[in-house]
Amino acid sequence: MEHFTKAQRKKINKSALAVKHDCTATYITLVLKGEREDKSDLAKAILLDAKNMLEIFEPNQES
Repeated sequence: MEHFTKAQRKKINKSALAVKHDCTATYITLVLKGEREDKSDLAKAILLDAKNMLEIFEPNQES
């Protein structure tokens, strides 16, 4: 399971992801923290989009 640091989670727009994936920002936060398993298609899609967002903000760093 992918875990994001606190600094990385601050850069990710949780509200935008929640709207896109039709869920709550709280659920997004739980997935990003690793407090929810990433076995569902929804969680996997959220993690993929979060990684893509971080590539924009941190282009030369690994997420």
